Amino acid sequence: MFSGGALGIAAWRRTSAGRTPYWNVGAQLRPEAHGRDIGTAAQRLLVDYLFAHSPVVRLEADTETANVAEQLSLEKAGSPAKA
Repeated sequence: MFSGGALGIAAWRRTSAGRTPYWNVGAQLRPEAHGRDIGTAAQRLLVDYLFAHSPVVRLEADTETANVAEQLSLEKAGSPAKA
């Protein structure tokens, strides 16, 4: 049960491949926030914000091979939101 405060963080950092800048994004949630699509929503909002307010045309994210939940979250965050 959640008693208030932050459920986690979504963060980004600028990086580059040669002269081309891009963002690397990620999220970390408190255990009680897992499985509720909160990370997906946070990362989707972050992606929308970065594309709207910065000149980059590429984003990337990475996670541990065994972190299947985060892999699914990133896939969903990179897909158009369903109405």
